[in-house]
Amino acid sequence: MSMTLGLLRNAPNVAGLEQGADYGKLLASLHRLATLVEREWEALTVEQREALKAFAYFAIEPPKDIKTRVSLAIGRVSMAFRMLRGNEEEIAQLVLATHRLVHAVLDAVERENAAYVSELSERLAQLDPSRLDQLPKLPESESERRAWLEKLLD
Repeated sequence: MSMTLGLLRNAPNVAGLEQGADYGKLLASLHRLATLVEREWEALTVEQREALKAFAYFAIEPPKDIKTRVSLAIGRVSMAFRMLRGNEEEIAQLVLATHRLVHAVLDAVERENAAYVSELSERLAQLDPSRLDQLPKLPESESERRAWLEKLLD
């Protein structure tokens, strides 16, 4: 499955995409990679899995260092200007494809952890459906949701 890292290395640089750039190549790479993760996670090498996990965690965790935060802020402003120039459909498709890949990786990581899946299944089976409306609203941020779910499962 050396194809996985090849897809990551050969995908166009999102930050460098200009109007009229080949969004199709990046979009296709993201979808192929997500499909590969969904279907063949177990067949990937440890190095490939770790690279995909690092990508997914980077995508969902806010960066801690200021240099990365500034770089991401500049990228977001640049993306906003591209959207104003008429690329909103392509950008929306790229965002959705990236989300698909991130979720495929996170789902695969969860499936790897049999104890987690077993514990979650047991706890969900114990929930009383008549009390579901009494649960607090699901928080907006990823880190708050994780904490909420952990508290719920305790």
